[in-house]
Amino acid sequence: MQQQELIPHLFRTEYSKITAVLCKHLGIEYMEMAEDIASDTFLLAYETWAYKGIPANPTAWLYAVAKNKARNALYRKQIFTGKIALT
Repeated sequence: MQQQELIPHLFRTEYSKITAVLCKHLGIEYMEMAEDIASDTFLLAYETWAYKGIPANPTAWLYAVAKNKARNALYRKQIFTGKIALT
């Protein structure tokens, strides 16, 4: 399957699953953030796979990138609330 067919197929089949997994890690109160992260992950896949090629396991790549993005978002939020929001 080529990239032009693969990414839309994965978006249809995996977007809601990735969002659900992220909601489990982040908490349901961060559902909007989870949806944004899932969307950003697919955008990154579209941009990256065009140059580097489709990875051996594209679904696992999507989940790994989404979890890393979620971890980074929580870290940034923690820093914001700890340093900036308190002032």
